[in-house]
Amino acid sequence: MGTQSGRRIVWQWLQEMRVFLPVVDTNGLAQSHKAGAQAVGMKITADLLDACPDQFTLMLKESRVRDANRNSRN
Repeated sequence: MGTQSGRRIVWQWLQEMRVFLPVVDTNGLAQSHKAGAQAVGMKITADLLDACPDQFTLMLKESRVRDANRNSRN
């Protein structure tokens, strides 16, 4: 979390764990898998917020900037 590239990697992991997305799926096994990944992601998020809340906030801001830059190119 101490570098921009580190925060980008952590953000990508949280996205892959569907921390900020619904886990609903018509396939029960897929939904269970998504829910398990999300539970791990939520634990990691809680730990990050406890250990380095300022870096977590900075990570969110940096992701918004990346998204805005990506959207402006399209």
